[in-house]
Amino acid sequence: MRPSQLTGIDFNALQLFASIAARGSIAAAAREIGITPSSATRRLMALESALDARLFNRSTRRLNLTDAGRAALSWAQTALVQFDTLADDLAAVTGTPAGRIRLAVPHFGMNSYLPEVVASFARIYPEVVLELTTTDDMVNLIEDGFDIVIRYGTLPDSRAVAVRITEFERILCASPDYVSRYGRPDDIDDLIHHKCIVHRQTDPASWAFRKDGDLFHQSVPVAIEVDNAFCLTNLCRQGLGLARLGRKQAEAEIEAGRLVQLLSGYECVDPSGERSSLWIVHIGHDLPYRVRLLVDHLKQEIPLARGRFYGSL
Repeated sequence: MRPSQLTGIDFNALQLFASIAARGSIAAAAREIGITPSSATRRLMALESALDARLFNRSTRRLNLTDAGRAALSWAQTALVQFDTLADDLAAVTGTPAGRIRLAVPHFGMNSYLPEVVASFARIYPEVVLELTTTDDMVNLIEDGFDIVIRYGTLPDSRAVAVRITEFERILCASPDYVSRYGRPDDIDDLIHHKCIVHRQTDPASWAFRKDGDLFHQSVPVAIEVDNAFCLTNLCRQGLGLARLGRKQAEAEIEAGRLVQLLSGYECVDPSGERSSLWIVHIGHDLPYRVRLLVDHLKQEIPLARGRFYGSL
């Protein structure tokens, strides 16, 4: 291949090539980039033609890199990183950030106050592409490829930088129907005799409580395990068990008579004894300009949006 051939290579084709190599599928890479599989196939064929080399061995299940493909991928990944770095440096100078930010957000936040925060950032910086993944799972910034993670409770990675946005209080709740059928627990020891609904990621089967400065841990029988806070509230409201809910979230349900508070003398806390917190987590060093802007925006706007949301309940 002559060096002059490289000038005809489309940068978007390099991005597609790297994505296909990572996923082993043209269709999966096409979905990620937002094009049709047929368009992706044509781009790949054009890249192979420009490089004068076959990049993948095609099988019925997965595409595998050829020797030439592995060499080309190393070069392509370096070129993509260099281009992204240059684009970020220019954006910092001109004040016009662009590029993609991968953001993992919790279910409850994305279904309540976070859309307002995301929308305001997108309006200010329209050239930045936000790729949102809604999950309460314990994600890893580096291994899962996220730039920022917003998380409640336990931190996903001690090596990352975590910015505490706010603390929030949780209370133990049940529906009036549940209480009429099974009674109220008089102490935390009584929880062993009750049905409990737990949040898989943030509220395990051993609940921590604090009273008069002392920390207590109590194992509870799990009747239902869920993966987001909305399910927790809805199932508790249906009388299926006790649940630990955010106070502000639960207060509207209590005022409406759909829930009652239990064991009010105990404060629901994390296993460490601290109140649950909302965190912004990022890798902390050499953040691209666009990511730094989003971190600052989230730090400023999330408390305001939460206040408006809870004030509207």
